[in-house]
Amino acid sequence: MKVFFTVDGSEPSTQSTVYEGAFDVALGTTVKALVVMDGKAVQELEERFAEDVGFVWDSGESAGNPAAAQAETAKLHEVVVNATVSGYHGKGYAQFANKKGCHVEWYQENDGDAGKTNLTIRYGGSGKEGKGYKVAVLVNGKTIYPALPLPSTGQGWSTVVRGIPIGRGANTIRIVGDFNAGLRLDEIVVE
Repeated sequence: MKVFFTVDGSEPSTQSTVYEGAFDVALGTTVKALVVMDGKAVQELEERFAEDVGFVWDSGESAGNPAAAQAETAKLHEVVVNATVSGYHGKGYAQFANKKGCHVEWYQENDGDAGKTNLTIRYGGSGKEGKGYKVAVLVNGKTIYPALPLPSTGQGWSTVVRGIPIGRGANTIRIVGDFNAGLRLDEIVVE
């Protein structure tokens, strides 16, 4: 994974400066970034730095938690965005199909030191016979939890919190739900 950025207001491309660590930014500057994974652009970011604005790369639709990353804006595979069950944050949620390989993947930038952090997963659904779900949690391609249980919530929402390792700089967090039809992922929080 690589992150390319500009500080002159132009749109970033794979020809722009590669992000390798902290850099100075003058007040009033707009930083634009392009995240590329496996040769594909997966996320575009933009942030203006000034005295009247803060530093948050987020849509602002996370129900008062600017650290939340919405599932409907993540990289989805065999998962659809839905909004029929109320109570979600953002513009919807990711709903899993009854297929192998279904997953949702987020890009997570860490400007601090590598180490352990907490991952909060907000989810919903009943699972087969109301028994909930089991999902795999991968961080940077390494399986951290091969079968993390997500107990049944019915039509409601719940959270699970687990410790995960996170590296300095660019990270990916993937939740895989093989054959978990009906599982709804709303958001994650890494803190």
